[in-house]
Amino acid sequence: MHIVFYVATPFKIFSSLPITLGRAEQNDIVLKDDTVSAEHAKIYYDQQTKDICIVDLDSLNGLYID
Repeated sequence: MHIVFYVATPFKIFSSLPITLGRAEQNDIVLKDDTVSAEHAKIYYDQQTKDICIVDLDSLNGLYID
């Protein structure tokens, strides 16, 4: 399955974190797919570990990284 998405705020994805992903229009990346929750995941920078992380926001279908 491929999920097609569009960026609701085109420049924010490249200039700041966190970035929210989900079906709702207020997300930074809007995923138009019924298997995606309204507020599905968040990408953020962990100051302590210096890693970019993604976390599931208690979505019904979970988060899978391939």
